[in-house]
Amino acid sequence: MAKNMPMVSWNNVSWSRVRQVHPAGLVAIILEAAVYVLAAQGAACFTTARVAERADVSIGSLYQYFPNKAVILFRLQTDEWRQTSGMMRDIHEDTCDPAPNRLRRFICSECGEAAVCVAHQ
Repeated sequence: MAKNMPMVSWNNVSWSRVRQVHPAGLVAIILEAAVYVLAAQGAACFTTARVAERADVSIGSLYQYFPNKAVILFRLQTDEWRQTSGMMRDIHEDTCDPAPNRLRRFICSECGEAAVCVAHQ
């Protein structure tokens, strides 16, 4: 151990510092919480306060990355478009599977997405 370095005991460790998460991890936690709030409570009940509560972060931490709920929703939609584009590319490039099966895979995935959306309108 280096000289002049204080010993750390668990009695004086700040748990808020222990719980710190890398910014990318915190953003992922917030987005996951946002998806949960949307699926469980619907768009009408979607608020930044509910997302922060579900993510177990302070509202200030949420606002550090997402200034309002519109930005959260935009990010979720952008991520969804990116994921769908990748899936479409993979299905298109999968020439081992016949085209009707590939189309069915895509339609089924989109129907699953739509079921969540319709359930909370």
